[in-house]
Amino acid sequence: FGFNHMITGAIIDGDTIFIDPTDVSFPPRYSITSSLTGQPIINVSEKEIDSLDFLRKEAPTDHRIDRFIKLKYVDSTQFDVTSKTLSYNMQAGYRRSSLKQFTPGEFKSSLESSVSDSWGIRLVIDSVFTDPDYGVDTIFNERWYGRAFINIQDISDIRIIRMPDLSYFEKAFISRLTDNGSRELPVDLRDYCSSYNIEVTVETPESYGAPEIGDDLELADSLYSFKHYSEWNPESRRLILHYKYEISDGLTEPWGFISFVQKVTEAFDKPIVFKAE
Repeated sequence: FGFNHMITGAIIDGDTIFIDPTDVSFPPRYSITSSLTGQPIINVSEKEIDSLDFLRKEAPTDHRIDRFIKLKYVDSTQFDVTSKTLSYNMQAGYRRSSLKQFTPGEFKSSLESSVSDSWGIRLVIDSVFTDPDYGVDTIFNERWYGRAFINIQDISDIRIIRMPDLSYFEKAFISRLTDNGSRELPVDLRDYCSSYNIEVTVETPESYGAPEIGDDLELADSLYSFKHYSEWNPESRRLILHYKYEISDGLTEPWGFISFVQKVTEAFDKPIVFKAE
């Protein structure tokens, strides 16, 4: 089948039943290989074997991630950080499986390095808590606490916070999609199929004043969508940024998807501007 699994077979009433005893990191009905996702038992008849479809379409919920990040102001460049990530279904299996290769100390160091690189800032993680790596629940919970050193610009009564890079798409992603500007073939979204929800809370002192709240942003196509909006609570001094996008399995026209990725990346890259009152 082209993947590293041991398949168990049994003949029952003349039919052969194949069972994939996948790594216990993965929840029931979610296989480590996308070609068998949701098909833990496949009934194969000699007369019907050619009609089996091993490549069922994946759903965004197979690869769902919910992230909750809180940044609390400490001084001119430092914020306390609380991060909670919930991974679901296939994504839960991937995270649980990756955790098994590390000791707790190694996982903390690896997480600190990977988050610092992806966020593009200096980050120090003080503590990490995760669900057990031997569970098979459809949800995997990770929490960590630390300090982030964030670029803040002071211009008269204006403060500009350059946020960590929280976008799902890497910087080199668009260049790979465009293929040097000559792309003509459709984009196969199977590798990008996912549901990504992120909520970022930024807590600042009164001296910062109020933030500039931009317009809500909604992008939608038949196979992908994105929504971004902000909420400001002057009493708690909390600005909450919401980002949600979903990509479905299928083929799509390349330049429309490339434009979508660019606009999503721009939304995440936008700094927060506070003006003293």
